[in-house]
Amino acid sequence: WERSLHFFLQLGLVKLIPDLVSYNTCLAACRKGAAWQQALQLWKPSQHRMDVVGHLELLAACMDSGQMDLAPVILEGMMKEVSSLFVEDVEALRPLGLAVTASDYLDSMQID
Repeated sequence: WERSLHFFLQLGLVKLIPDLVSYNTCLAACRKGAAWQQALQLWKPSQHRMDVVGHLELLAACMDSGQMDLAPVILEGMMKEVSSLFVEDVEALRPLGLAVTASDYLDSMQID
């Protein structure tokens, strides 16, 4: 995990922007190394966008280390991030005539 974190942090110094794959990989390495504090330090929503995988890696890192009290905060952050990504995706598809509303989607699933 230390090497993964080192390389991840070096990306910014050489003017490279980390993508979700590098971010998630670093979080997974922190989880496997029981470095929940370092994983938590990476979680700065204002700096990096996290997807569901990243949030779940962070959640697992904390929970594997007995930090259960952080779970609600991480899950809340995940819901906010995922919902904002969904809205952005829908807005990007709207000009193409491909966007659907949530009710259209639920109707298509025939949920009672």
